[in-house]
Amino acid sequence: MRDQWASKYMMRVANLSGITQQTLDDATSAFLLELIGKHGAMAKRLCNKDPYTALSLPVLTRILPNSKHILMIRDARATVHSMIERKVPVAGFNHSDIPVGEM
Repeated sequence: MRDQWASKYMMRVANLSGITQQTLDDATSAFLLELIGKHGAMAKRLCNKDPYTALSLPVLTRILPNSKHILMIRDARATVHSMIERKVPVAGFNHSDIPVGEM
């Protein structure tokens, strides 16, 4: 949803309406904290192992300024095996090309 506000036109419309970047950040932060709170029992630490989240780290750091992030590097072989097992879509890779029994 934040991507929709990334265009210059939408930011101009938002600013003319009194919606600033800080307003959007505050709303996003409140939304995320609400999701986390209703997901289950609160934990001392939260873990998200989705590697694509790294693309959003600049935004997450801005909207959750007290958050801390740890980058864990996994053995590439284990990563590829997991992606094949779970049939994660990868551009230019066809899962049906893997011969049966090779995994």
